[in-house]
Amino acid sequence: MKTNKTLLLWWAVGLLLILNLVTIATVVYHTRYSEDQELIVIEPDTPPLNGRFFKQHLSFDTDQMAMYRTAHRLFQVKANEIIREMERLKKEMYNELIAATPNQQRIKAIATEIGFQHQKLKEETAHFYLTIKANCTPEQQQALQLLFKPLFQNTPNTGGGHCRRGGYRQGNQSNRINNTNP
Repeated sequence: MKTNKTLLLWWAVGLLLILNLVTIATVVYHTRYSEDQELIVIEPDTPPLNGRFFKQHLSFDTDQMAMYRTAHRLFQVKANEIIREMERLKKEMYNELIAATPNQQRIKAIATEIGFQHQKLKEETAHFYLTIKANCTPEQQQALQLLFKPLFQNTPNTGGGHCRRGGYRQGNQSNRINNTNP
């Protein structure tokens, strides 16, 4: 009886050890390859901009990839903060709009603040672009211009040059209503 309990305990310890090793390996894998998971999606039908994309399509070398990772991390932190604030403001505006007696001045102030946050997001995007551009060869700079062009110019498929999660496609009326991007 004692040997069965001991054997069962050894099997339990072995299974827990395997589970821990798999968990640690998963965390290490995702930490190491997180650059590929953090994407910048310019338009719904275009490839996402991530570290792998810059390495493959712009032929970034090791130093350029290190610069990209640093610039991208800073950009992601700042952009995410701005986007969270914009989302908070949009919810606040919506709540004001559906109130029994909406405050027009408050709505105008919220709209102004959303515009200011959008300006900050464009400025951060421009800074990110200029940081990358400063470390590119002339040939890479030309390719980079084409990659970022949709962010700064109206395109026929989206109705605007904004970074979109869902995007508006011509003929899709539901996206006009459901698209929450400014």
